[in-house]
Amino acid sequence: LNNIIHSDKVITELQEIKKEIKKHFEEWTKSNPMNNNYWNEWQKQYMLQKRINKS
Repeated sequence: LNNIIHSDKVITELQEIKKEIKKHFEEWTKSNPMNNNYWNEWQKQYMLQKRINKS
């Protein structure tokens, strides 16, 4: 990527491009914090399995 085009400007400086990319990926989706209240319910599912049932 060698430039970023905004509606009002073109960014060509490497550091500014990196800053804009970082900003984009921080803002591209809503915040979705992890809910640790469910961990006790799911913890067993994430434990290493000693045997795998092939059926």
